[in-house]
Amino acid sequence: MTQPPLGPLPNPHEPDPQPSTSGGLKVLGFVLGFVFGFVVAFFAFTSSGKNPISGWGLAILCLVLSIVVLAVKSLRTAGAGLLAGIAIGFITLAGVCGGLFGVLVISNR
Repeated sequence: MTQPPLGPLPNPHEPDPQPSTSGGLKVLGFVLGFVFGFVVAFFAFTSSGKNPISGWGLAILCLVLSIVVLAVKSLRTAGAGLLAGIAIGFITLAGVCGGLFGVLVISNR
């Protein structure tokens, strides 16, 4: 005959404790994504007159690679930061200072 457990029984309705993850990977991914987004959007703007496929193809490739990183379980937090950083980099360049860069860089050609 077996003995009952000595401690309290675990509640089956409580979720398992999640391992704590530091925000370092997310911040690193965010910073890298912001820089990549900014550079890729700038490249897309400056190359739009010559070969628009290469600029926007690079932007799409960057988004696809960040989604792939997001799908890898061990790099998921870095992928989330990377994807958010790319989005904010695109928005920052296109919405805030893309016109200024366009006037300064593209008009001087």
